[in-house]
Amino acid sequence: MRDLPPLQWLRVFESSARHLSFTQAADELNVTQSAVSQQIKLLENFVGEPLFIRGARSLQLTHAGSTYLPDIQSALRILRQSTRSNFVRSDPDRITIRSNWSFSVLWLTPRIASFMQTNPGISLNIVPAIWETDYSANSDGIEIRFGARTGKDNEYLLSEKMSCFPLCAPPLAAQISGPEDLFKFGRINSLGAATPWDSFYQLCEVKPPDDLQQSELSTHGYMLAVEMARCKLGIMLGLSFISDALLAGGDLVRLFDVELEIPETYYLKADRSRLSDNENKFCDWLLEHGGIA
Repeated sequence: MRDLPPLQWLRVFESSARHLSFTQAADELNVTQSAVSQQIKLLENFVGEPLFIRGARSLQLTHAGSTYLPDIQSALRILRQSTRSNFVRSDPDRITIRSNWSFSVLWLTPRIASFMQTNPGISLNIVPAIWETDYSANSDGIEIRFGARTGKDNEYLLSEKMSCFPLCAPPLAAQISGPEDLFKFGRINSLGAATPWDSFYQLCEVKPPDDLQQSELSTHGYMLAVEMARCKLGIMLGLSFISDALLAGGDLVRLFDVELEIPETYYLKADRSRLSDNENKFCDWLLEHGGIA
């Protein structure tokens, strides 16, 4: 078998899988439905497995199709980003910022008005990022990331020390008087961040009961964990530096004064020598309002 199927087959598969409709995929790609159906069959023959379960009025992904889809979407995203970064001329008054999703919602959005007011001629295109592949392959623009810094010169800290602490909806908080009460409710994990509950229990010097049957919800998205906590599904470990907006709204309440330090942090990644004047204006603003280095 050849290593790669034609790119067009993959585009047709991704669109069909996203819409779960050959008709909508055909409309999106400006081809006929029969062309979509034919290319899907060619791709299935190529990989040697069916990718869709075809019903009379429904379309579903097979297990193989569900497994294949995220990789294809990631590969297409990288191709689009690379093409845009290397060949598409950008408007000098339009800045693209690839930013960690939770940072975009909880820190950047409440503060961005001050930049817009002092720079009325600049337009911002904020691209939320969750996965590593959501960032530019060349890293030649403005990126706001969450994780452990590599120590390179093009990285600028936005928060020197990060910590986590329990957050939950007010009705749950009313039933908690101390760390030992944490086991009364389910816990919510935001995967990808080093926010281990066991370490927090140890810091608070509490142990789960031997007969504990505690529900647990896990998600790769911090904002989804926030929504779970808002819906009273359990207690999450919130992150410092971006929690002000959550607490100010009153939807979530912080429990205790104990904080567990974590190794990750938010940082700006940008080769400022290659940025435009307007891009550097944004970096200056960001570091002035949130940066320390």
